[in-house]
Amino acid sequence: MSKDSEAPIDERVNDLERELKNTQKQITKLSEELMGTITILCLPLTHSRKLELGFKQVEQLPNNILKVIIRRYIMESKHSDLSFDTMITPVVSVLGFERAWKVITRTTINEVYGEWSLGKWDEMAK
Repeated sequence: MSKDSEAPIDERVNDLERELKNTQKQITKLSEELMGTITILCLPLTHSRKLELGFKQVEQLPNNILKVIIRRYIMESKHSDLSFDTMITPVVSVLGFERAWKVITRTTINEVYGEWSLGKWDEMAK
């Protein structure tokens, strides 16, 4: 192969790497915005209502990005005293169960809330 035929491949790889980095930056920025939105919402609101309003800000995002954002949020709240209902119900109320099922994996539910929560998650599906 000549150098000329390799150059476009190298350029494409570089383009894809730049695109990946930009996408990762966007996901991080959106995650931070979601966290910020949830944090600065009016204090008199219940935590569930604050979450609901925060998720409304990002509900138009594609599922693959929303999945990363919601997983990150749930995982970061793992060590807080927020219950399954406090964290999950607002997501379901904003996104609807069908879409929430696609963006919140059973693995995440199990990791954060334990095996007992899988039964509760399945119950919500009925």
